[in-house]
Amino acid sequence: MFVPTLRVVLCGNQLDCSLVQCPRQHCVKPIQSKGICCHYCGAEVRFRPPAGFYLMKFKERLANFLSETQQLDPKLTITVSLQEYELRLNIQITVSDSITDGNYEGAGYESSKVADSIHKYIVDYDIVREPDLVIEQSHQPYVVETQEAKDYDSFRIQRASSPGSCIW
Repeated sequence: MFVPTLRVVLCGNQLDCSLVQCPRQHCVKPIQSKGICCHYCGAEVRFRPPAGFYLMKFKERLANFLSETQQLDPKLTITVSLQEYELRLNIQITVSDSITDGNYEGAGYESSKVADSIHKYIVDYDIVREPDLVIEQSHQPYVVETQEAKDYDSFRIQRASSPGSCIW
């Protein structure tokens, strides 16, 4: 069974994606973040760090916030990194979930919900102002409980409990 490699391949300080085979993504609008070779179903939050910003302290506080609000899920991958956008350094937070196979259109739903929470956390705790934040999502989270959201939750429970199912 082929498991796609979505991680960064570094050659010196340059990103080398020539050896990476990217899988097809099944979401409304796959996104591609700096430092990641493939498009993915998920979300990205980025901002220019203010003066006196400490990346390690931010990572710790963000992890505590996500833990306290019970949003850390082993099926989610969250990375916080420093990337260059338009000749300026930015903090880039990527969130991706593992339901990106098959023809399921809800791929990226969980990561979009978490990215919205991270966005709100950054604004609420006065790290940066809302106009200074950029958020990109492959799937817009549901504002109200819709049938599509209920179907997604039902699918996720069935999929997780199916014998022999493989979610990576």
